[in-house]
Amino acid sequence: MKKAMVHGGRSSLLETFLFLWIFLIILSIVFEVFRKAKRLKNPFEPIEVKTILNCPNCDFRETRSFKVGDYIFKEEPCTCGSRRMISAIFRETKDDKNEGSLNL
Repeated sequence: MKKAMVHGGRSSLLETFLFLWIFLIILSIVFEVFRKAKRLKNPFEPIEVKTILNCPNCDFRETRSFKVGDYIFKEEPCTCGSRRMISAIFRETKDDKNEGSLNL
């Protein structure tokens, strides 16, 4: 009678290890799927493009977000009634915001 109990305990132990092994495999597959989905959600960091406008008459300098149609030396009206000109167009990344530097 003791042999039957020992054999039954061994079978139960093997079933438990098999269950844990299958559970860990399924868990690792689910983890990888979520990790890849998160990576594919936003593969590129957003680039913020800025435009610098300078007015030669009033020395007014403005930095604003890039608009479609902006180009270097393009003139726009200034608040002083004169014409201001686009002097630079550059991109700003997360690192640039922290450092305060420009990529011209």
